[in-house]
Amino acid sequence: MDEHTTVERLDPARPESIASLAAGLDVATRARIRLRPDSLVEVVIAGEVVGFVDHVPPVFVALAGERPCIAVEIAQRPTLRLAVEELRRAHARTE
Repeated sequence: MDEHTTVERLDPARPESIASLAAGLDVATRARIRLRPDSLVEVVIAGEVVGFVDHVPPVFVALAGERPCIAVEIAQRPTLRLAVEELRRAHARTE
């Protein structure tokens, strides 16, 4: 999957494509994601919100924290999958 495909799949007007991408990420990263009404992607690991991903073209910004208002940027990556992986790694380091 290239960067353009990922961006296209994040189109909030097409929720079926978000669900498809989320299912693939669940398997690949052991993280659950959901698109919030504010367009942030919420990342949940083991039932705990560990962060959010914001799409700021051309990158996906990984924000670690339980709430968007206090989340801290930890990485910028070219794809959603890589941004979620950064949040997974950060969560693993804190356990």
